[in-house]
Amino acid sequence: MDKYQKKVLESYEGGEFSGLKGKTRWSDRDVGDGLLNFLLRELSEAEGCDSMEEARRRLDNILREVYEVSGAFPR
Repeated sequence: MDKYQKKVLESYEGGEFSGLKGKTRWSDRDVGDGLLNFLLRELSEAEGCDSMEEARRRLDNILREVYEVSGAFPR
């Protein structure tokens, strides 16, 4: 786990998955949460996330895209 992924684990669901921080690799089965798996992949150095600024930019993009999809569903 790199530092960006560890940040995700520390903050996601109140740190419920922070026990995974010591792992060097994880699988979808380890986590069992699709959104968390997505965030861990998206905010990884292996995927080009190379700074806190880049991590924030990616999160902002994710939020914008989720908001757009949310708008397709009636309230």
